[in-house]
Amino acid sequence: MIYDRLVAAAEQAPSTSGLRQGESFIPYRKVVDRSAHIASGLIARGVAKGTPVGLLMINGPELLTLAYALFAAGAVVVPLNAQAPRQELAATARKAHVAAVIASLPYAEVAEMLVADLAGPGRLPLFLSGGSDDNSVAALERYSIAGLPQLGPDDAALYMFSSGSTGIPKVVPHTHGEMDIDMQGAIETSRHQPDDIMINMMPGSHAMGFLSATHVAAAGASTLYWHDPQPFMLSKGRFANAIETEGVTILMGVPFMFDALAGLKDEVSFRRLRRAQSAGVALRKETYDRFLERFGIRLTQAYGSTECLSIAINDGDDPDVPWDSVGVPAPRLTFELEPAENPFGPECGEIVVSSPAITKGYLDAPEVNARTLRDGKFYTGDLGTQSKEGYVTIKGRSKLIIEVAGHKVDPFEIEEVLGTHPAVAEAVVVGIPDARTGEQKLKAVIVRAAEENPDALIRYCRERLASQKVPSIVEFRDEIPKSATGKILRGKLMEAV
Repeated sequence: MIYDRLVAAAEQAPSTSGLRQGESFIPYRKVVDRSAHIASGLIARGVAKGTPVGLLMINGPELLTLAYALFAAGAVVVPLNAQAPRQELAATARKAHVAAVIASLPYAEVAEMLVADLAGPGRLPLFLSGGSDDNSVAALERYSIAGLPQLGPDDAALYMFSSGSTGIPKVVPHTHGEMDIDMQGAIETSRHQPDDIMINMMPGSHAMGFLSATHVAAAGASTLYWHDPQPFMLSKGRFANAIETEGVTILMGVPFMFDALAGLKDEVSFRRLRRAQSAGVALRKETYDRFLERFGIRLTQAYGSTECLSIAINDGDDPDVPWDSVGVPAPRLTFELEPAENPFGPECGEIVVSSPAITKGYLDAPEVNARTLRDGKFYTGDLGTQSKEGYVTIKGRSKLIIEVAGHKVDPFEIEEVLGTHPAVAEAVVVGIPDARTGEQKLKAVIVRAAEENPDALIRYCRERLASQKVPSIVEFRDEIPKSATGKILRGKLMEAV
């Protein structure tokens, strides 16, 4: 189904629409043709309908092309984080029951180690993008188009990972039907026009980066992929120059990115930019004001989750919409506020949604599903309000998840890793605001079982966790403050000692 939507979009899209990166341009008609050939090759090589296939790919045109090839073959796309520590990468792939891997050539060693960890060297199919041998994507592309399966709305299409509002990262399955409805909603709200160019600099395993490219393709608009080996703070000038010189019309990212761009000293003007949208983390008024003053462009916000896909989007040009609103609920989505204890007043409640685009449940997690998905409704764990005009504003979280640089981080996962260190008797992780940016950073509060220094504990975490999960502060205490019933008083741990 998803591949069929790309076929339909390619037939109607202008010849100038497609996937861009550097000097390369691939029109959607070529993406459709390559995807079909690669899909046929995958089927011939034993990748059956329903097979979860891990993608260890640099974000770019090849990632999206391979994703559509897997959609066409009836396989399940599983974007994986190639930068994750080896243990974490293997653990997440096992959760998704990954049975084959496709990797960019620079990630060949990572892919080989993953295959070895999952099943032993050479025991799982591994295809490399960029090679030329029999196990390369180029070899798959040489197959004639044949045997593509008929797919229905209930066929699995995508597995992504979320710590969301319910704990340690879980596999979030989405079907062809769920993704198709989400894409249709984006089209109906005219989120993208055929002459739009959206710049995409998010990691390929990030839900925002991956899903936004499928929305753009479904509308027949173009995606400009941007990648720089240097950290964003060192490459932001080149990124801004690409926005200007390539005629980018849509910019989507996390608040940190917009704050960095607002601080540019370079002479740059985003003259063609018609929409700049922030997502992933709540937008601060200071960032909104700085970006508006620097570029004369109002930042809007989008609200979604891996489980629900699009929930609400502020796409309008109405200047009367509050700056901190995430807009109105997405098409076909029922939005409710359920009473919940919170510090924001009785008009605020937990956001509960239902939609045909929402996942039917986490993979292999019946207990979590019973708590989070009830009577066809998803309990987001977010606190919010809704105005009489229908505009939604997010106020906070009703659960413990910490949002770090656009990622939702579960403190329990980090605490479990720290608890395996011989010098740690007890560990609690909390989020505290950075004094300069206001963004959340992680602090680990440790009761020591033996002498150890903070840097050693940070290194221990870095070897076992993704970068966004590594505490930047380690604080030692004699005891963890607890209530009379033994509940950890996390609020007290956010205070300096």
